[in-house]
Amino acid sequence: MGGPDMAPQAPPRSDASRGTREAPRISVRLATVIVGAAVWVVCVGATDRPGVEPSTPWSCPDTHPIKGYVSAESGARVYHVPGGRFYEEANPERCYASDEEARRDGSRPASDPSRRDLRPSWG
Repeated sequence: MGGPDMAPQAPPRSDASRGTREAPRISVRLATVIVGAAVWVVCVGATDRPGVEPSTPWSCPDTHPIKGYVSAESGARVYHVPGGRFYEEANPERCYASDEEARRDGSRPASDPSRRDLRPSWG
């Protein structure tokens, strides 16, 4: 049991006594990091994203007439151009000045069922 030159040691503290004091501090730090990251994404990320916010829930400003949104069916970003089949029904999440701007934001053109090639792919 140890020699005469070994000093007595205090019993180790249990995890329960240590954890009750440190757990809230860790949670506050984690919450601070999460909130900070969210603020950064909203403030910095939104300004770097191509396009602009819609002027109303159903329309885009005249300078950015292309309506972009996330498809409920596929989860993909798609866009509608003025005059397109579903343009008037589209509820924009983002508005773009050009096709190029919409594509830079990760959007693809909305498919138009009336323009699909109905020939079989093997022929």
